Amino acid sequence: MKNIKNKMGKANKSLKREEVKDTVTSSQNIVTNENQAKIEYSITRGEISTTINTIADKMNSNNIYEVWKAYKSMYGLKGMDFASEREILTLLQINNLNPFKKEAYIIPFNGRYTVVVAYQTLLIRAYEAGYNRYTLEFKEEPVKTRKFDFKGNIVEREVFTVYSLIS
Repeated sequence: MKNIKNKMGKANKSLKREEVKDTVTSSQNIVTNENQAKIEYSITRGEISTTINTIADKMNSNNIYEVWKAYKSMYGLKGMDFASEREILTLLQINNLNPFKKEAYIIPFNGRYTVVVAYQTLLIRAYEAGYNRYTLEFKEEPVKTRKFDFKGNIVEREVFTVYSLIS
C-alpha cells in the first residue's frame, strides 16, 4: 500500500502545471482556453449575494431593462417571445416590482412566461397603504378568452386569474 501511495505522489509531482492564456468566459460560467479545454469554476455565495443586492438596490423605472437582462441570464429564461418580454417588463415597471427582492417570479406556464406576484408583497404594500393586514379581502376575477371552434361555436377558456384588494 505504501508503494502505491509513493508512486502516486511521484506522479503528481512530475505533472507540469501550465498557465492558461487567452481565456474566454461564457455566460454559463465556463472558461475555455485556446485548446478548448473546459475548466468550470464557481462563484462564492458572497459574491453572488453582493451582486444581487447591488442590482436590487439600484433598480428603478429607468434601468429596468438592464435588471431584466441580468435576471434572464441568471435564471436561464430562454426562448421568450417579444410580446411576453414586453408584457413582463411593463408589469414590473408599472407595479414597481423587483424580481431580485422576490417581489415577483417569472415562471413558464402553458408555453408562455408569466409574472406571479408574491403574496407577501401584496401584504406589505397593503400594510404600507394603511390597510390592516388581518382584515384584507381579495377579489378573484377570472380572465377568459373566446375562440371559435371548427364548427363556429364560441369556446370560452379561462386564461388566468387576477387577484385585487377590496377596498
